[in-house]
Amino acid sequence: MLLQSFLTTRILGTTPILYSGSRVISVNLLRQYAKASVTKPQETKKKVSNKSASKKGKKKDDVAVVPTEPKRPPTAYSLFYRDFFHQERTKFPEKVDVTVLAKLAGEKWSKLSADEKQVYVEEQKKSADDYVKIHKKWLESLTPAQIAQENRRRKESKSKKSIKLIKDPKKPKKPRTSYINYVVDHIHDDKEKGPDRIKEIATQWKTLSLEEKKPYNEAYQKDKVRYNEEMKLYKENF
Repeated sequence: MLLQSFLTTRILGTTPILYSGSRVISVNLLRQYAKASVTKPQETKKKVSNKSASKKGKKKDDVAVVPTEPKRPPTAYSLFYRDFFHQERTKFPEKVDVTVLAKLAGEKWSKLSADEKQVYVEEQKKSADDYVKIHKKWLESLTPAQIAQENRRRKESKSKKSIKLIKDPKKPKKPRTSYINYVVDHIHDDKEKGPDRIKEIATQWKTLSLEEKKPYNEAYQKDKVRYNEEMKLYKENF
């Protein structure tokens, strides 16, 4: 430990020098020791932040990994191309020219009769029916937390494909408004008008008195109570 009363300073160029008796001590060296002593609290701070980060990470890890979503079935043409590719690839001894093969497949598909195409149509239909069952089973196996996690992942994805979020089949349906209840009751009164019928119903709704709207308002309030009760149970399981 150096005593300040025994230290004298002088300037050599731009570097300050300290003398203690016959010993020369550089101020730069003292500064290095000072910096080293200051860095310790920073290391402690980093360790604390790492702990907090690990706690946050554990919270995310509590959600089970979402199983892979079943793939959609191929189209009838895709099934035909599968068979065509395996038959024709042997005609390319060195390397399969996919562009030429795709062009030949398109030409042959257009020349197939309805009966020949029906074979692939039936296969596609069976695959579609199986897919609906498998996908439904997959969807029902997911928890609300897993669905929320997967939807976040899809939103954050950099894929250029259109994002399709998962709809939770267990989530209660929102109550129908008074106006929607009125539309449901009157939409089939005149089917021939089609979309124009919606405009007529909207105009009729605006002209109804409060007394005439009362049954639809009551139906909405009743449905709203049902929705709130079901949502309460849903959030508890979440």
